[in-house]
Order: sequence, then structure tokens, then C-alpha cells
Amino acid sequence: MSLPSSGLAQYLSPERIPLAVRQYIAAHEGPLCVACSGGADSRATLVLVRLLWPDRPCILLHFNHRIRPESEAEEQALTAWARQWSIPMIVGYRKDYESTTEADLRAARFAFFEAQLQAHGSQILLLGHHQDDALETVWMRLMRGVSLEGLIAPRAVHCVAFRNPRGSWTHYAQLRPLLGFSKLEIKRACQACELPFFEDKTNAQDGCLRNRIRHQLMSQMDTVFHSSDWRKGFTRSCQILSEERDYLADHLQAKFLTYDFSHTTFDRASIQALPLVEVRYFLQTWFSYHAISPICFQQSDWLFQALQTCEQSTLMINARYRLILSPKQLCLAPKPIDFAPFQCRFHQGVIFLPNGAQCVCQIQPCTPDLYASVGDKRGSNQHGVLLDASCFMGPYQVRNRLPGDRYQPLGVRREKKVKELLSKRKMSNKSSLPVFCDCNGRIAWVPGLPPADCFKLSDKTKYCVFLIYEKDNFI
Repeated sequence: MSLPSSGLAQYLSPERIPLAVRQYIAAHEGPLCVACSGGADSRATLVLVRLLWPDRPCILLHFNHRIRPESEAEEQALTAWARQWSIPMIVGYRKDYESTTEADLRAARFAFFEAQLQAHGSQILLLGHHQDDALETVWMRLMRGVSLEGLIAPRAVHCVAFRNPRGSWTHYAQLRPLLGFSKLEIKRACQACELPFFEDKTNAQDGCLRNRIRHQLMSQMDTVFHSSDWRKGFTRSCQILSEERDYLADHLQAKFLTYDFSHTTFDRASIQALPLVEVRYFLQTWFSYHAISPICFQQSDWLFQALQTCEQSTLMINARYRLILSPKQLCLAPKPIDFAPFQCRFHQGVIFLPNGAQCVCQIQPCTPDLYASVGDKRGSNQHGVLLDASCFMGPYQVRNRLPGDRYQPLGVRREKKVKELLSKRKMSNKSSLPVFCDCNGRIAWVPGLPPADCFKLSDKTKYCVFLIYEKDNFI
């Protein structure tokens, strides 16, 4: 049965779909899996795929995060629409006990997508990212400081490797056919073709950085340039950077052709003599080969500095791996080091901890959006906590856990030993968890546990301290 929106190609010209996307689909067999949330961009992607490649099997993949109240109704409506037009649909769900941070939600979503690709023998996952998504991502990364790889993402064709349940490596490609279209163009095309779609109400709120960039910065740019033509120039700049990055990657790949990255030990002098750009490439390739998540721009710079200044040291890469620097060798070891005693004071900003984690501290007005970002009405989860800024006074302290540490958790009538609370939760990494205190040394929070009752939020709270604990980051 043909789709009712078969005229969509008149509004979203197939000629503007990146050539790399069309070439990749032509060169690879198997079903085309389309990630569809129900929004205008993902539905338009699905319809265009059906229109342009009618002879290829197409599978709709929908992941329900079970966070928004309307998500169940949207899933049912999307299921009915897919059934009406004979589109196979598979639905995945977030488990109730899983974290609701943005990074963890994305990881759960793509774990579902990759499992379905594996089950159906597909090497192609089509995503609905558009021009506005790409521009917002570039703005966010520019403010953090990124390399060429970060500035050109998301790419029209992005090859991904992941380990399947058997432990072997599997490859697939993420394709983004709508990168040449703006969000407004896509919505107008869907409305003109009477293609139904959902609007995520949280996108209209300014609680997260991406939404603030979308509503404030991007609209201000349109005003400054009196049009939206600057977006085309911005997109073209990213394309040029992508071409230059590909050339640089080919050059680096040829230079490191003789390196066997399966080794866990390398000669330090040969790596130390390389320029920073080549050290970054070496570390990324070496870590990726051993299934270590890619390190960021700042992390590789920190490692480069350690190579130049530290004669002998042990650096945590993440919770499972450490890099041992000796006078003659670099050694990648899987067993983490012990959590050495430490104590430091801090205000706002990012704090790097000896266990390979980092903590972000922010002071913000207390709003409902902050509660939503933490995911708990009490203002806490295992990764973050909100504390009353009028009670939790700085300079704040973070230290290792000490024998006899005790505090009164939120909702508990008396003090409890931190050791007992962690044991009840059966947390395997309890020895490495830090303790956050106020200026007087009173315990305010231990990651994985509720905040202290004396620092809880109330109806009179105007400003709160937002602490985020990220364990998989690099020191």
C-alpha cells in the first residue's frame, strides 16, 4: 500500500540528500532500519526511505524511554500508523531501574538499535537528524573545545563498530539523509502532505543547553544576519572541515600503518617524540582497539602533557583501565588502581577525582526543569543531586570515604553509617566513591545515596547547588 504522503519528495528534494548516503545504501544489501521517535524529522526520514528505495525491506525501530506521560499514547498511535501502511515496527523499552540521564538514555536507545540491526542482518541505521541539529551540536562543542572530528559531527555517513553478544566486533553505518534540510522545511513539508507527527513538549523549554541554543542563540543569529542564509555557510564550513579531516586521517593512518595496536605496551620515547595531533590519533586508535570509549579533546591534551612532564605515573582512563607511564614504556592495564586518600576544596566548575571520575558543580535558580534533569522529585539520583544553596555553603569539600563516616540521609530519622548504607545497596565500587561536604565538613552527599536531610530543598529554596558525578570520565 502506498503512503498518503507520497508527495513529500516534492518538498524535500531527493537531490539534497547527501550523495554519500545514497551511495552507501546502493553498495550495501539488507533491510533499511529507520529509528523513528514519531517526530516530524524521523517520520519524514521513514517516508523518504520508502519512496526512494521501494524495493528494499524497511523496518521501523521505536524506543520508548517511558519518561514523558504522553510517550505511551505516542507509541500506540505510531504503531497504528505503521500497521495501516504495512511498515514492520519493533518497539524497545527502557528498564525501570536504568538511569534517566541524557547520556544513559542515548546509550540504552542505541543498544536497542544495534541489537535489532544484529538480529535482522542489517548494516544500515537511518536517523532523522537535520541541519538545525548539526548546527546546535557544533555550537555546543565549540564552547567545550573540540578537534576537527567534533566539529564535523554529526556526519551524513558515520561508521560504527560495537561488540555483539558473542564478543566479536560488528560494524554498521548511521546514515542521516536530512542533514541538508532545516527543521522548519521538514515540518512544513509534513504539514503540506498531511503526514502526522508528534511534538515533544520538552523541546519548547529552556532547561537544557541545546534548547537554549536553539531558541535564543540561533534566533539571534537570524536577526543579526537578517536571514537564515548563515546556516548554509555554516554547513558548508563543516563540509570543508570534513574533507580536510578525511585527508588528515588518511595521512595519519598511513604513518601508523606499522603499529600493532593489539599490543598493550609501547615504547614511550617513540610516542613522546610525536606532535600533539599524532599523539591524539595514536591514543584514540589504541584505546578503540581495546574497546575503550573514545577520549575527548581535553583528555588527550592532558595525557600529552603527562607524557612530557611525568617521569613515572599511573593515570586512570576510566573505571576499568589505567595507563602506566614508566621511563621507557607506556602500558595499558585493565586493573584499576586503589583509591588513594585525598581531600580538596572547590567552588563552581569541574573537579577531576583520582578514581577516574569528574564532578560538575553549578549554582542555579531552583526550577522544575532542574528536577526533571535529575529525574527525582527529591532532587537526587545516583548521578546527580540538588542541594539548598542557603544551607550548603562553600567552599565545598570532596574527599575519600573515612572509617566512621555517618550522616542523616533524606527521609531517614537518624544518622546512619555510610558504609552500612552502601552495603545495603550492594554497590561494587563503594571503596572508590567520594564524599561531598560543606565548608564545615558536614557530609552532604555520597554518589548512589540520598542527599543529607539538612541540605534538602524546600518551598523557600531559591537557589540550589547542582552536583553531577560522572564515573566513566577521565582524570
